[in-house]
Amino acid sequence: MFSFTLVAAALVAYAHANPIDASASDASASELTAAASFPRLDFTSSLAPLPTSAENGTLPSDSFQGPSTDLGEPIFPPTLLVCLSLNCANCVLYDLLATPVNICLRTIPFVSVGIAQPSNEGLPFGVFVGPSGCHSFVKIPAVNTCLNVISGGPFSDFALVT
Repeated sequence: MFSFTLVAAALVAYAHANPIDASASDASASELTAAASFPRLDFTSSLAPLPTSAENGTLPSDSFQGPSTDLGEPIFPPTLLVCLSLNCANCVLYDLLATPVNICLRTIPFVSVGIAQPSNEGLPFGVFVGPSGCHSFVKIPAVNTCLNVISGGPFSDFALVT
């Protein structure tokens, strides 16, 4: 029984320290166009270990001027944009509904990141990004905002935390 517990603990530690490759989704012209209009911020938060839960999810953007939510747009699907260039340009997209939660995922090295969500409702989970190695992360605070990785980058890991 003791050896089984030891093996299980080792597998859990391995999964957190060794990210799984994330699967990109097809680029949507509307999501890429929307990213160009996102307010832009530079990461100013310190990196920290991945939390065990997201306290308040991912918030709506205060200044996003997207389509009206009166059009009946669903809250989902939100799309993570990881971008090769600053200001959310040259991006690879990830459908956040098809992405595993509570595990570190590896993607391409990126220098800016955002979450496209036409309804701007926010998310019931946190989205965290960080440099390779799954050791330290920073939370994306709001949807429909482009965040430039100025210090500590490029990043290449992300995780959805419920």
